[in-house]
Amino acid sequence: SVAAGSRVIHPDVQSALDQANKSDLTKRELQILHAIARGETNPIIAEKLGISPKTVDSHRTSIMKKMETHTVAELLTKALKAGFIGEES
Repeated sequence: SVAAGSRVIHPDVQSALDQANKSDLTKRELQILHAIARGETNPIIAEKLGISPKTVDSHRTSIMKKMETHTVAELLTKALKAGFIGEES
């Protein structure tokens, strides 16, 4: 395939690239994702960022939609694998 001029990417790598492209998180969403990873609640995140808890919840919903997750555990697992957060976020 390569000799014929085609690009060859391992399926796992392609999947990671596709996921990263789908989940273009904003700077604020990344801040909130890191706070979620630290175990902070919506009210605590809101206080630290100077926004309302409802706004934090909206960002959390947006992050989960972009990352195609339904639980916080799934979100954190995908975010860690995709490199959005480190083990010490």
